[in-house]
Amino acid sequence: MYVLDNDIYTLYFTRESPQPILERRILGTNPSLIWISVVTAEESIRGAFKLIKDYQNTARVTLGYQFLSKTLFALKQYQVLDFDGAAYTEFQKIPIEIRREIKTRDSRIAASALSRGYIVVTRNLQHFEQVPGLLCEDWTKPPT
Repeated sequence: MYVLDNDIYTLYFTRESPQPILERRILGTNPSLIWISVVTAEESIRGAFKLIKDYQNTARVTLGYQFLSKTLFALKQYQVLDFDGAAYTEFQKIPIEIRREIKTRDSRIAASALSRGYIVVTRNLQHFEQVPGLLCEDWTKPPT
């Protein structure tokens, strides 16, 4: 099972810059094996709401609604990975220095994956590989 980190999720679902290798990997993987963290869902929804609020009196408000629509579409396509008690327990096991370095949200994504033995899909291997026991892959690079 794979958990998309926020960066990978944003790259794939917003399609702001073409990522053909990532697209092939995601489309070539059974959707039942791909998860989106509830932490990523929260971050994306907050981002869309912020855009809507910031541009509420301009034509650019449509950007916020487009992003919200893309987020809701993505959440319908894939399973959402909870941040539950087991994930919180794993979060507490991540050394505080690492949590500070990689920040709380990424630590929660890592902990959610650890609690289930899932692999985090990220471009930021150096960042996530600091978490003891966490498996990560970069799907933006060709498989070796």
